[in-house]
Amino acid sequence: MEKAVKTSRNGNTVANQSIELRELVDKMKRILGTKVSVLGNDNRGRIYIDYYNRNDLDRIDEILDKASK
Repeated sequence: MEKAVKTSRNGNTVANQSIELRELVDKMKRILGTKVSVLGNDNRGRIYIDYYNRNDLDRIDEILDKASK
């Protein structure tokens, strides 16, 4: 697994993230159609999904409903 260093907005190193983790985040961005970010690494972390208004949140909820069926 290849590792890459991810840095925060202020330039501090956040975590070592694999290419696979970054590809997963990119896939989530494409599917959800919104900003997705991750804090952590392959072993542990948090995923943040941004929404910008109630309609956007409802749209993301619909996508997740479809995926769970």
